[in-house]
Amino acid sequence: MIGRLTFPNELPGRPERFLLCNSHNHSGPDLKGMDALSGDERKRLLQYAEELTDRLEKVVLQALAARQPGHLAWAQGSVGFAANRRVLKRGTWTGFGAVPDGPVDHSLPLIRVTDTEGKLVAVVVNYACHCTTLRGNFKRIHGDWAACAREYIEADHPGTMALVTVGCGADADPCPHSTVELCERHGRSLADEVKRILTGSFRPIEFQLTAKTATIDVPRDPPPPLEELKQLAKRSHAARRLVRLIERGEKPPASKSFQITTWVFGNELAMVFFSDEVVVDYALRLKRELDGTRLWITAYCNDVAGYIVSKRILEEGGYEANNSLSAAVSYGRPQRVQPAMEDRVVEQVRTLLPERFHAAP
Repeated sequence: MIGRLTFPNELPGRPERFLLCNSHNHSGPDLKGMDALSGDERKRLLQYAEELTDRLEKVVLQALAARQPGHLAWAQGSVGFAANRRVLKRGTWTGFGAVPDGPVDHSLPLIRVTDTEGKLVAVVVNYACHCTTLRGNFKRIHGDWAACAREYIEADHPGTMALVTVGCGADADPCPHSTVELCERHGRSLADEVKRILTGSFRPIEFQLTAKTATIDVPRDPPPPLEELKQLAKRSHAARRLVRLIERGEKPPASKSFQITTWVFGNELAMVFFSDEVVVDYALRLKRELDGTRLWITAYCNDVAGYIVSKRILEEGGYEANNSLSAAVSYGRPQRVQPAMEDRVVEQVRTLLPERFHAAP
């Protein structure tokens, strides 16, 4: 028997029960923190950001008002188009590419939502891959593979809403990439796997939800002398931002925060939500050290301010390391962060999850 979902008439203000899960699309409007546009173009984008915020609020309120009893169940499949993008030479980062034997997470967990009559009404899937099939030379707005997957899933199952979230895919790109046709190919492969999963067996999800959240505050190093910082800024967005802040006469913040939220559904499923762009090592390690058969991990939640890198990537260096939270708190010198964020994050997840999820049963 699949668990029956019931809802109270009013929900108290509990932010750990709300997650804004971003697809982190690279072919979308330039909203803030970027320098590509100015003048009237920038004003229009600021207006767009305000309108988008209002619409997000409205759609959440509409969803809350439209809630109905239903059933949840989950299953897991696999999709193969994500590839690790960090090309190494003698253990050091040299650029982007497709690394066939690099670390990657191809799992595709899926939540099935049915009404009280058993009709499929929604599907939620999660895949650990950047929405970067389209590259910097593509100058139109497009939702990349995630939008294509959603469109195909809904077309395959009329009357069903599809939601696509992104896992720990900060160092994974779609392979191959570069065209709209490839976005469609990747979206189609994901939708086909959803179709296959929906014909198989599912694990029921209990209605009881336990939600918790925690914030890791990482103290910042004292900033280096301005001239040294300007040299670091040549290879680090974090250092460039700090240079601009100092030149405006502002004081550097004392710490940087990273948010972790967990949703636990009885004994069936533990969902972990990370803010920012989290590399694959976190998902692989958590699934290895905890009960990976009952674990769902989503990144890019609520805030997407930089990379959360692992010990491996700190040692290899390169793009993600130099634009990470570790670099932000050490001003372009991520190797200075001790202990590594990886250990802090894993320990915090362990603290948030019940012991029954700490090891395979």
